[in-house]
Amino acid sequence: SCKEEDFTNIPDARVYLTLTLDDYSSFKNGIGNSLVCPRDLKAKDMTGASYGYGGLILFHTMDSERVFVAYDRTCPFEVKASVKINVDGGQGVCPQCGSVFDLLTGYGAVVSGKAKYPLRSYTVHVYTSSVRGDELQVVN
Repeated sequence: SCKEEDFTNIPDARVYLTLTLDDYSSFKNGIGNSLVCPRDLKAKDMTGASYGYGGLILFHTMDSERVFVAYDRTCPFEVKASVKINVDGGQGVCPQCGSVFDLLTGYGAVVSGKAKYPLRSYTVHVYTSSVRGDELQVVN
C-alpha cells in the first residue's frame, strides 16, 4: 500500500475508552496536562473500557492538529505490561530502562535512552454530543 504504517513492538490489545471532556476540565483546557488510565478516570468512564496492553496515557499536546493523543503506557524497549511509562511534565519516562519520550508534540518520539521506537499511539476522536457535550474517544 502507499500508506506508511508506524512500527510498534507492543503486542495488540483492545483499546476502547469514551469520556466527557467537561468532566476533566483541567485536562481539556491545559496544554501539557495528562490523564493516566485507568488510574485518573471517574468510575462512570471505566464501564466497558479497555486500556491497551499496559494502560493509557491521554495527553493534551501543543499541536493544533493533534490536540489530544493517546499512548500505550508500555515501554517499547522493555515490552512488559508491568513496566509502565510515567508522565513527567511534557515527557514520558520509563522507570526501568530510563528511556524518555516526547509527549508534548503529540508523537511520543524517543528523546533519550535505550528505546529505538516511539510510544505506541492509538486513534483519538473528539466530537460534540448533544447530550454530553465534548466527548473524547480512544480506539484501535
